[in-house]
Amino acid sequence: MIDKLTNYASIIGVIGAIGGGFYAWGEFNTRLSGIENKEFIVNETVDLGPINDKIAALEVEILDRMSALEDEWMDRDNNSMDNILNDITGIKNTVDNNKDKSNENDQQLQKNITELSSDIFKEFGKVRDLIKELETKIAITDKQTQLNGILIEEIQEKSSNPLSN
Repeated sequence: MIDKLTNYASIIGVIGAIGGGFYAWGEFNTRLSGIENKEFIVNETVDLGPINDKIAALEVEILDRMSALEDEWMDRDNNSMDNILNDITGIKNTVDNNKDKSNENDQQLQKNITELSSDIFKEFGKVRDLIKELETKIAITDKQTQLNGILIEEIQEKSSNPLSN
């Protein structure tokens, strides 16, 4: 039973909604008819002279401002280009000077390396000669030590022999 009541209520709601839609459609058509039947005066003229004068004055003002801006930008561009060219020239001169100094320093460094190499080879030669001299002295000392060892052995043999006095 509740299902039947629910179905009937739904059907009544749908019929009410459709009826409301037709009512709204009718109201809309009534208003539209009222607007269509109204007469309008379209032949009125509007004086646009003052507005056209303002537009012309603004055009002149805008053109003047644009011209002034162009002049300012051209001055800035020219000054900027001059500054950039001066900077480039200065940097180029600095690079050239640094290159010359670098070449001079490189030549001096090469000369110093050659002199130091010669001095180092001389010192190595002196050290080599000293090492040979030390090797000779060590060899002599070894021979003296061997001789002393032999002499000590002879003295010990003489001292241990009672007949050798």
